Amino acid sequence: MAQPYEDEALTPEQQLAVEWMVTGRPDTEVAALIGVSRWTVWRWKDDPAFAAALQRRHGARRAAVRELIAHTDRKALEVLISAIDAGSLRAATAYLRMRAPHLFALPEEPVQTDEVAAFEAVLGHLGAALRDVVPTEAWGEVVDRVRAAAAQLTGGGST
Repeated sequence: MAQPYEDEALTPEQQLAVEWMVTGRPDTEVAALIGVSRWTVWRWKDDPAFAAALQRRHGARRAAVRELIAHTDRKALEVLISAIDAGSLRAATAYLRMRAPHLFALPEEPVQTDEVAAFEAVLGHLGAALRDVVPTEAWGEVVDRVRAAAAQLTGGGST
């Protein structure tokens, strides 16, 4: 059961209606839940005090959701940073896919030689960044994967 939204300008039924409405329930369901007709709920929505209370409650709910998302983002970033600091190639790649997805998108058609050179230049910069997080013993595997990706980009030709 929803807890009533407290607003002294509203009746207890109206306060409860506000709380149910911010959850996205239809007016007819809200009316049934609090024991009034749907016409009563519709009439309340035309009341300036009720409309203002509903708007304030929606704003408060949106702010709470934004804060929850921001908190979750901070926690996820802390975990990601810890994984990258521990040398996780998977975490580093996931971060780079999120921040620069165009670096990982394969074109539909084989690319031209000058595009491969540009791609290799980007990989050079990327490689410099990855060397800080990829253990030395895994670097050979990274290079092999990059070469395989370059070969795939050129339609199987050499780079």
